[in-house]
Amino acid sequence: MTREAAYQIETRAIICIFFCFVFIFPLSLIKNLHGFRYISLIVVGSLVYTLAVMLLQLPSYLEVNYSYERLLWFNWDLELILKNSTIYFFAYTC
Repeated sequence: MTREAAYQIETRAIICIFFCFVFIFPLSLIKNLHGFRYISLIVVGSLVYTLAVMLLQLPSYLEVNYSYERLLWFNWDLELILKNSTIYFFAYTC
């Protein structure tokens, strides 16, 4: 890892910690959280937007970085499926 990359990672960590203490920590101290009941609609909208952007940008990234002949669409390796299942379960619970 180069010195510039380490500096960037440290800078990002400091920024994340700062925003956590400035925004998230005060929200965790609120006793009545009924104001957040509509936030899930915003989250679902953000996920749909992210999915749409990814689907629209995917063909251009595939043309630049991969050839369609070498692209592996499905990998039925049981070991990889079991290793990645934790990611699937975490994403489901989120």
